[in-house]
Amino acid sequence: MQVIFRMGRLLDVLTRKTPANLKELSDTAKLPKTTVYRIMRSLEGENIVVKTPQGFLLGPRLTQWQPPIDVFSRLKEITRPLLHHIAERSGETASLFARIPGARQCLAVVQSSQVIRHVLEPGDLFPLGIGAGGKLLISHLSKTERNRALAATVVRFPDVEIQYSTLDAELDAMRLVGHAASLEEREAGLASVSWLIPGLPAMCLTISGPSTRFDQDSLGRFIDLLRDAVGRLDQDLLGFQDVVEGGYAH
Repeated sequence: MQVIFRMGRLLDVLTRKTPANLKELSDTAKLPKTTVYRIMRSLEGENIVVKTPQGFLLGPRLTQWQPPIDVFSRLKEITRPLLHHIAERSGETASLFARIPGARQCLAVVQSSQVIRHVLEPGDLFPLGIGAGGKLLISHLSKTERNRALAATVVRFPDVEIQYSTLDAELDAMRLVGHAASLEEREAGLASVSWLIPGLPAMCLTISGPSTRFDQDSLGRFIDLLRDAVGRLDQDLLGFQDVVEGGYAH
C-alpha cells in the first residue's frame, strides 16, 4: 500500500512539473532518492513515465486511461465560476475537495488575490479526520466507514494527530448542519470553512486563509457564501452523482 501511495505522489509531481529529475522528485514528494529511483524505474518499464536527459515525463500509457467521458474535467468547468465568485466575495482562497481513500484531494482552486493567503494546488492531498474539510468529508459515513477512512489516512500521513476522543461527537454535529469551521487545527495561522455538497457527499467547497481574518462576522459571511454556492452547484450537478461518487467516494 505504501508503494502505491508513493507512486501516486510522484505522478502528482509530474503533473505539475515536467520534466523532473530525481532530486526534484525526491525533494517535492519528500521521499528518499533510492525509493524514487526504484519506483520510477518500475513506472518506466510499464511506459507510465518516460526518462529523458532533462528528467522524467508522464508516459504514453496514461493516455489509455482517459475515460470516454471526462467527468472530472466537466466538474471542474462547472465549479470554476463558482470558485471565482467565492474567492472574489470572500477575499480568501476557494477550493473544491474530494474524499479519496485515506485523504482529501484538492480538485480545483482559485487563489485569494491578497498578498498573505493560503496557497493550494490541484492535486494537493491532506488527511481526513482533522480540519474543516478533513472532518466534514467523513461526517456522513457510518462508524465502520469512518474508522476505515481514518486508518487509511494514518497510513498516508503517519504524523497526523487525530483527536479520537471528541471526533465522533464533532462529526455527528457536522452531519446535521452540513458544514464545518476550523481555526488553526491542522496548521498554525490557518483557518477554513467547508460545506458539503449534498448531491455529492464525497466532495465539499472550502474557503481558507489566515486565521486573523476569520472572525465571527467573517465566518458568518463565508458560511452564507458557501451555502448559496453549494445550492447552485447541486442543481448543476444533477446526473453526475453516480459517476463521480463511483470514482471518488470509495
